[in-house]
Amino acid sequence: HLSIRRQRQMCIRDSQLQIKKNKFFRMGIYGNYFRRDLNYSNLLFNDEINSGRPSNEVLPNLQTGFFDLGLGGMYYERNFWIGVSARHLNQPDQSLLQDGTDRLPIRTTVHAGYKIFLQDNCFDDESNAIGILANYNTQFTFRRFEFGTYVFFNRWLSGVFYQGSNSGTSKERGDAFSVMAGYKLKGITLSYSYDFAFNNPNRFPRLGNSHEIAIAYLVPFKADKNNVYRKMKSKRYTPWPTF
Repeated sequence: HLSIRRQRQMCIRDSQLQIKKNKFFRMGIYGNYFRRDLNYSNLLFNDEINSGRPSNEVLPNLQTGFFDLGLGGMYYERNFWIGVSARHLNQPDQSLLQDGTDRLPIRTTVHAGYKIFLQDNCFDDESNAIGILANYNTQFTFRRFEFGTYVFFNRWLSGVFYQGSNSGTSKERGDAFSVMAGYKLKGITLSYSYDFAFNNPNRFPRLGNSHEIAIAYLVPFKADKNNVYRKMKSKRYTPWPTF
């Protein structure tokens, strides 16, 4: 049994630009440094079993370190948002072998949504609303698409989502439907979701359905006097959901 130990340092920075009244563009960049090596402590060799003494095997000291770069941006307004992000832009080599090459392919994500408010003059995250969400991920030959809708009404939350993924061929395709329900009060959200997997049972004969219970808390912050959020009546202008 081999285990890979990792140490990571992360640096994230984002900024926001107001394009027009109630129209914004937000951009973020992050950098990670990974340090990887092999832990041989769980290995058991034949000479250890036969002699009862430590192994005479000469094990190479395999280790590597690499920097990983990502970038993303998003446009949003009162009812709509769309964004794109890319990870592993520098395609770092994560191979532990000196003569080996194992570059991380770029992972691209595109996400968008539209929010229909059921109350006039309300655009708080806890306002009664209907949301339509879409998300698309691609990395090398892998593709994943998610689409769904949710309803938030009097602090109660419900939604249904479709998830589809494939690795380049129809035989490697997997799909699932998810339903969720929850309740939100003062920044705390308690939710339950159920995933129903279907399609391609021959490839994933043991792939069953799954249950998930989640508790989330949104940490509030105070905006400065020049911040555009303070000029609005709501506590939070951004339209995307937080559950």
